[in-house]
Amino acid sequence: MPPVTDPDLSTLREQLQAAAPGLGPAIIATLAVAMQAKKKVRLAEPCTKCSCSHVRWVEIPDAAAATNAVKVFLEQVEGRPGVLAGVIETPLIVRRVGKSRS
Repeated sequence: MPPVTDPDLSTLREQLQAAAPGLGPAIIATLAVAMQAKKKVRLAEPCTKCSCSHVRWVEIPDAAAATNAVKVFLEQVEGRPGVLAGVIETPLIVRRVGKSRS
């Protein structure tokens, strides 16, 4: 796809809107990959033989990275909440639905 060179499209959001009809599947695929972000964390396990702590690294989902990817995507598509032409909007509250982990 050739770059958008229209001088009237000065902002990134305007350029994305102009290119959006052909980029929908690619944007959704990129967002899906970002939502699968993982990170490695250090896990200390007690040893049954010598009573010391052994360390191993495990890979877990990176919820912060996935949440940030969705946040950035929504801000680019819809704009930041409460920053529309100086009009103060009611903040959007997102609640987790499902069983708690604890």
